[in-house]
Amino acid sequence: MCRLDLGVDQRGAKKISKISNIGGKFTVAATVLFILFAIIGYFTGTPSATEFSAQTVIPDFNTTYFATFSWLLFAVAGAEVAGTYINEVERPKTNFPRGVFIATFLVGGSYVIGSLAMCLIASPQVLTDAGLKDANYVVYKILGENWGLNGRLIVQLYSTILTITSVAAYIVWIESPIRAMFCDVPKGTFPEFLTRKDKDGMLKNALWTQCMVVVLLIAVPLFGLESIDAFFRLITDLSALSLVVPYIILAAAYFAFRFKRRTAPFTMFRSNNVAYVVALITLAVSIAGFIGAGLDYLAGAETTMAAIKAIFLTYGGPIILIAAGYGLRMVMQARERTRQTLAGAAES
Repeated sequence: MCRLDLGVDQRGAKKISKISNIGGKFTVAATVLFILFAIIGYFTGTPSATEFSAQTVIPDFNTTYFATFSWLLFAVAGAEVAGTYINEVERPKTNFPRGVFIATFLVGGSYVIGSLAMCLIASPQVLTDAGLKDANYVVYKILGENWGLNGRLIVQLYSTILTITSVAAYIVWIESPIRAMFCDVPKGTFPEFLTRKDKDGMLKNALWTQCMVVVLLIAVPLFGLESIDAFFRLITDLSALSLVVPYIILAAAYFAFRFKRRTAPFTMFRSNNVAYVVALITLAVSIAGFIGAGLDYLAGAETTMAAIKAIFLTYGGPIILIAAGYGLRMVMQARERTRQTLAGAAES
């Protein structure tokens, strides 16, 4: 992943985004075909694998539910990545907000209808036994076999599409936050080492720094984990948390921005009241996702020390990074003030 990071510049990201775009179309096609064949199969004689009732449809609002809440936010994320390429969109003032809304409804609808289709194909017990990593592949295998096809071949085809799309999307996702964080910040906000670009415009030093931070965050929690499944679950939680935290900050900043009646070149909502409601909902949902990501670990802790360890491993990383960011910003601002004072004294 580190080498992939360093191979991405602005031109490279555009090339990779084309691959991601093609792979995304194949992924949408695979999802639509899955839904269609699942529903058609049900109406042509294949019985539903799930008995739909209030008990099976309404979730149990326990710690496990809220523990997976941040995963749901993580799964539907992506608009913030597109934001850094907004200047490359034709008529961005109208097309970008419209594209975000369309994508939101498409993603939300595909999740709802796709979940229904999965329940038609496989029972909750089958999905639970398959686990988070394998449930998608299991349902594609079952669907293929229901239609007399080679289930293994269907899974291999779906895996190929998913792999190509995921790799391209992750590369763009890696480059985009770095560009947003370091490209256009005022001078003195971060050390020059992080904002320095090479001849191709790539933030190589920032990417290396990101690589080392990610490796450290992955390596530290490894000590004390019982299995590889526990490792992957922790990585998923940390990834979800790292995504939810910026949403909390952005939602609060957006609310303050609109409250001060400041104008912006790109406006999603013309009404301030609507903007306030959306910002507060986003803030509340993001906070719930952040808190919920660690509830399962706390509920499973048998001792006080185990609970403290769970809190540190789950919530400690984002909090430490935020504190480090603020500390770095304060240091750089103090250095800039000192530099300006000395420059003024020298001129006088």
